[in-house]
Amino acid sequence: MSIAEIAVVALGIIHLGAFYKEVFDAKGLAGRVAGIDIKEVDNASPASVGKILALVQNQGVYNAFIGVGLLLTLTQVGDAARAPQLYLSACVVVAGLFGGRTVSPILYLQAAIGAVVLAIVWFA
Repeated sequence: MSIAEIAVVALGIIHLGAFYKEVFDAKGLAGRVAGIDIKEVDNASPASVGKILALVQNQGVYNAFIGVGLLLTLTQVGDAARAPQLYLSACVVVAGLFGGRTVSPILYLQAAIGAVVLAIVWFA
């Protein structure tokens, strides 16, 4: 397995982990990453709490798509693998930059990891 493939696997697994946390621990994750005061959310209307948690869970589903997509590229060879790896890594960079600016600076780490994987795949 090449270094580029290892990097793609790592990024895929990170995104599947994010999927798991966002879907199955949405309330805790919202407090830790987005800085949502869970006590304040608990005092909100049940409809508002449900909508906030649904948004976090929806984001998790998108992370699953990225993670599975990255892992599926490993079933291909050459440009059939490289093109989607570059695209999905670039998507991670854009999502991390946007999330870092709008949700929490910790999401800039997502952008940085995506950029490293993008560079590794690009120069492989």
